[in-house]
Amino acid sequence: MAEFLGGINEVIRRARRLQQNASQLEKPVKKGGDVMLKSIRTNFAVGGRPKFTALAASTLKRKKGKQILVESRGLRDSFEKAPSGNKIEVGTNAVHARRHHFGYKGKSGRGHSPTPARPYVSFQPEDIISIGSLFRRHVISR
Repeated sequence: MAEFLGGINEVIRRARRLQQNASQLEKPVKKGGDVMLKSIRTNFAVGGRPKFTALAASTLKRKKGKQILVESRGLRDSFEKAPSGNKIEVGTNAVHARRHHFGYKGKSGRGHSPTPARPYVSFQPEDIISIGSLFRRHVISR
């Protein structure tokens, strides 16, 4: 039991040291961003997790491939990470990103047809575990 308490005390000491010097978190934060980007790209590759709403028949007629949201790969490939000290932002500046992620009720006129929500920025339990492991290894190795 004393070994366990000594180990916990050491982890707490290291965590406090990291808290005082946020620049030491830069490496696991960047690696966490990589995990997030990989998860988003996987969501596109497998058609969503959970699965995206099926395409309308009219869309299937004019579409080149069968994959949902991957016609030109522009949206999928537009995601980037922006690390800043002890935090990271992962996102896109693609104009149509919001419409596809959250859906669109539609209006009258060309280009205003309803679009179902197909949330592609979603993380799986294994992503959270992986990011947690990155930080745990970083704290323990300090």
